[in-house]
Amino acid sequence: MAKFLIPFTESSHAGHYLCLYHKPPSWSEESDTLELVVTVLQTGLYQAKFSLRNVTFVYGGTYKCYSSEDLFPYVLSQPSNPVELVVSEFSANLDSSPQELIPASVGKYDGGKYYCYYETTLGWSAHSDELELVVTGIFDNKPCLSVLPRPVVTSGENVTLKCFSQEEYDRFIVTKEGEQTDPMIMESQKTSAGQFQALFSLGPVTPRSSGTFKCYGYYKANPYVWSEPSDHLEIQVSASENQDHTVENLIRLGIAGLVLIILGVLLLEAWQARNGPTVRLGSNQKRKKNVVQGPRV
Repeated sequence: MAKFLIPFTESSHAGHYLCLYHKPPSWSEESDTLELVVTVLQTGLYQAKFSLRNVTFVYGGTYKCYSSEDLFPYVLSQPSNPVELVVSEFSANLDSSPQELIPASVGKYDGGKYYCYYETTLGWSAHSDELELVVTGIFDNKPCLSVLPRPVVTSGENVTLKCFSQEEYDRFIVTKEGEQTDPMIMESQKTSAGQFQALFSLGPVTPRSSGTFKCYGYYKANPYVWSEPSDHLEIQVSASENQDHTVENLIRLGIAGLVLIILGVLLLEAWQARNGPTVRLGSNQKRKKNVVQGPRV
């Protein structure tokens, strides 16, 4: 083994190093490459921003940064002061299975998309499916919800929900209790009266459209933070008269067809009993003999 000492390190020493040895009559193979980075003191007001999206607890730790020039990529500046990033929004309940992540408190900055990992001896798992967390009740000015033409309608009518507010929300959202589908979202429009509203068309409704609705308002800058919900609005959809008559007519036609079948069977049995079975009888016919008589004497 041989040691090569660099007494005083300068920026010119930065780069890749490798070694080999000579054994007559040839040289050995090259060693693995060693990268030497030299840090130097630099001054200036240049900056760069590094964004960490969807931060989880795996991003926690101590960070520091360096700078370099294009001509000398292995010559780095002195490190910055260290910055410690602590991610501790949730506490794990280790006594439960599966693990429960319980937020200490929920605020307007907690809305967003979440996913989780788990750690094994082989490393970290792939992240789970995303979970969207929406925080409501942050804005005091709750919107109002109304229905056109009326809350009680018959099947087939066109129904429109109107969500409106004096607050200049960017968008309005309508949800239906008990529904797992995505909520209805519409852009806010300013009216001549100075209100902000959105119209949600339910189209021709059916009895399945009945339910309890409410609406929220939110700003585009933070779509996971909603206002207070509006008062609940209940819509009732009854079957139309045409549908009732159609069912009644089908029942009547079925009963009439059954009566006709029964009458046909009874008439056939009566006809057969009256005429009785048809039997052909043969008659015995005597054959007459032809007798030839001679002249009398």
